Amino acid sequence: VAFALHNLGSLYFLQHKLEKARLCYE
Repeated sequence: VAFALHNLGSLYFLQHKLEKARLCYE
């Protein structure tokens, strides 16, 4: 379960970073 939670966390973090980058590029 901890592994799945960690995976979800990193996925969320990646998505958040992508959103920030997209905002910076626009």
